[in-house]
Amino acid sequence: MEVMSAKAQYGDGYWWSNDGLRLHYRDYPGDKRRPTILCIPGLTRNVRDFEHVAQRLSGDWRVICVDLRGRGESAYAKDPMTYVPLTYVQDIELLLTELKIKKFVPIGTSLGGVITMLMAGIKPGRIAGALLNDIGPVLDPKGLERIRSSVGRTQTWPTWVHAARDLGEMQQMIYPSYDLEDWIAYAKRVCRLTRKGRIVLDYDMQISEPMKLATEPFDLWPAYEALGDAPVSILRGGLSDLLSEGVARDMARRLPGAKLTTVPGVGHAPALNEPAATRALGALLKAVVALGVIFIAGRLLLRPLFSFISSDSGSESSELPIAVTLLVVLSASWGTEHFGLSLALGAFVAGVLVAETEFRVKAHESIYPFKSLLLGLFFMSVGMKIDVMEIYSQ
Repeated sequence: MEVMSAKAQYGDGYWWSNDGLRLHYRDYPGDKRRPTILCIPGLTRNVRDFEHVAQRLSGDWRVICVDLRGRGESAYAKDPMTYVPLTYVQDIELLLTELKIKKFVPIGTSLGGVITMLMAGIKPGRIAGALLNDIGPVLDPKGLERIRSSVGRTQTWPTWVHAARDLGEMQQMIYPSYDLEDWIAYAKRVCRLTRKGRIVLDYDMQISEPMKLATEPFDLWPAYEALGDAPVSILRGGLSDLLSEGVARDMARRLPGAKLTTVPGVGHAPALNEPAATRALGALLKAVVALGVIFIAGRLLLRPLFSFISSDSGSESSELPIAVTLLVVLSASWGTEHFGLSLALGAFVAGVLVAETEFRVKAHESIYPFKSLLLGLFFMSVGMKIDVMEIYSQ
């Protein structure tokens, strides 16, 4: 069910969870030929966190912003033990099924990034690109403890100015450059006005209950690595106490399409309206479009190209297949590098495209004599990027 808002910039939609909760999302219209952008907020946040992102991108991209259960306009759960990542994943999977979304670009802030990684691990290949906002497979215990100590505390204020000043005092270390006007805008994103005229935090205080239980940490690296060859933008607040610089760099190294951006002067987590964050998101979406074009062009052109080579009278010579295979690899690498991605990712994409054709065996045979040489060049290039002084410092 969807009802258009008074501003006519988005539609308010609702869907039902497996345990009967009515959940809310905003649907900003855009180009349906492109993957849908799926905005997933942090632990205590809601759809309003992504208003500026959605307004900037809608029209060119369809943007879906969700309220997780217990937040915003979504219903509160009767069982607080359902406030866990796997339940959130199940809820969002139901929404994707209902809206028939098969390919999407998640923007996950904090908890939303954990949900993004879990979704990639459950069903790889459908994520066209991802932005992970100040979150990773390994979390700093100091940041976790700060969050545990602050979530679930009931607070009320008589005016927005009172709320803004109080929130500013508590979270000054996260956004040290904010003035009163910024904190009022922040308060209106994370709080709501009750029927009694009081201002309260806009989430169920019971979401903190699962965090009180002693649980063993689980390994999220396999889920993160399931993002595969998709473009991944990793944002880290320069003052973050949750995502360490070392973990963020490790994330960037582990995936061919990952790129790390540090947002200066911000803690956990960037608001996504900072210049560095805006540029990173723009580069990610350009990369998504670029890879889409490369895949479509490759699938349309490679089969006819290799068929022409096979039917050519000179096809018994090995030079032409070698030249064409190398041309495909170089073209794909140039395309990815042009849009800010790695050359290696382009080569990987070219390999995937060639492997999808019936000429993969012939291509493998023609390139095989160069295997050792290319592997040597690869490892040399990787070795040249190693920061010896950083290794020594560790």
